[in-house]
Amino acid sequence: MRRFRLPLLGLLVCLPLSIWWVWPVPTAPLDRGRNGLWMSRHGLHGTATVPLETLVQRLRARGITRIYPFMGPPDAFGHPGWRTGRAHHRYRPQVTTDVLRDLNRLAPEIAVLPWTGGVHDELISLNDARQRTAMFQHIERWVMAGAAGVHLNVEPLPDRDAFLRWLVALRAAVPQAQISIAAFPPPWILRAASPVNWPLSDYRRLCAQVDEIVVMAYDTSLPIGRLYEALVARWARQIGAALADGPCTWSMGVPAYEDDEPWHDPHAETLARALRGIHRGFGGKAPPNFTGVALYAAWTVDAEEWGIFDADWRGKDVSGAGPRFLAEQSDR
Repeated sequence: MRRFRLPLLGLLVCLPLSIWWVWPVPTAPLDRGRNGLWMSRHGLHGTATVPLETLVQRLRARGITRIYPFMGPPDAFGHPGWRTGRAHHRYRPQVTTDVLRDLNRLAPEIAVLPWTGGVHDELISLNDARQRTAMFQHIERWVMAGAAGVHLNVEPLPDRDAFLRWLVALRAAVPQAQISIAAFPPPWILRAASPVNWPLSDYRRLCAQVDEIVVMAYDTSLPIGRLYEALVARWARQIGAALADGPCTWSMGVPAYEDDEPWHDPHAETLARALRGIHRGFGGKAPPNFTGVALYAAWTVDAEEWGIFDADWRGKDVSGAGPRFLAEQSDR
């Protein structure tokens, strides 16, 4: 059965995390109106069906000021685009330039950071100087057109040293660009020796070279919601302490998707559980350099999840009968 995908031993090992669920959840809203949203490729590639004016209205209504529209991974020559099977479709620079200029004109307060990167050593090679130089030229073009910078997501990423060198080179090549990175969460008890999870020392090193770290706080394989909530609380505390004196800002990426995979149980890893975990971890007071949450993803957030975001994160009255702030859900 799906709900028992982890061995019993693993659940017993995780049991100390679950102590958090008997403690009251702090109920002071933590929203600072600086939330993020991962978005599909259609906007930057000129195939969006929603007018930009409507998009801007919706983002403003929900306190989302940072968006990561998918640009796609680079090809071998460093030209980003999206993939269908083995085919790589290069983005059209003029189309993207026009979209970025229009967005910047309509909503200069919303930071647009095109999302690129890809599978490490398959779609992006951190040691390929030719690909790197070409990518930097595209990033500079985006910034000149009105983008705030770039959002980089390279996974898996066992070699953070190579990534750090890549970021240093990007900063030198395009100093005006904000650099945002999607980060794997710290190691935890069932993944203590994972080469993919990022030690807190790497968070501190990367924070010195980027403007923003967005933690991907999901895909844990946990089948019980309260355990997932407790783990998110632990990560919030750990990362908040590690980056307390860091020069970058950071946010927590939270799940709003229903993929049922071995690494993601949609009944356990929910948006509501993630938000409760963040509140538990901070104890009602977020660090100064914590900006908010980033929802993954725009194309999967449904009306119920937007309601949870509005009520449980932003403290908004969405029912007409008072805010549903951090309402309890099932033990799952």
